[in-house]
Amino acid sequence: MIGVQIKIEGTTVGAITDVDGNFTIKAQKGNILLFSYVGYEQQKITYKGEKVLAVSYTHLRAHETRGNL
Repeated sequence: MIGVQIKIEGTTVGAITDVDGNFTIKAQKGNILLFSYVGYEQQKITYKGEKVLAVSYTHLRAHETRGNL
């Protein structure tokens, strides 16, 4: 997905995915990566040193919020 925002939790370090869904970010093992995109539930993934991460997204319908999922 293009335009997904990735941020290292607790920092201002971040990136945005390109047209192919790729991104580069300087993270250290143990950092928590936050993935967010409008209309989708935010994902938190602990970075373990992988070169490639596969992230799945949960789509939120217009009437849903985190509180009533």
